[in-house]
Amino acid sequence: MGPAALVVKLFEPLGSRDEAAVTEEGVRLLRFVVADTDGHDIRFHSVDGVRCSRARPTRPRRNP
Repeated sequence: MGPAALVVKLFEPLGSRDEAAVTEEGVRLLRFVVADTDGHDIRFHSVDGVRCSRARPTRPRRNP
């Protein structure tokens, strides 16, 4: 299975700390919803559909 993606629609730009926090929460959500995946891709778009930024894709953590 390929990476799972989450698109976050923004009404206004996020600061870097807020973007990092939303990214972390998005990854936790994707791990819960789609556990069996090759990674997670969190994207940020404005409400008009223009891409604002894209967090780095992450790889799933392997349980020891």
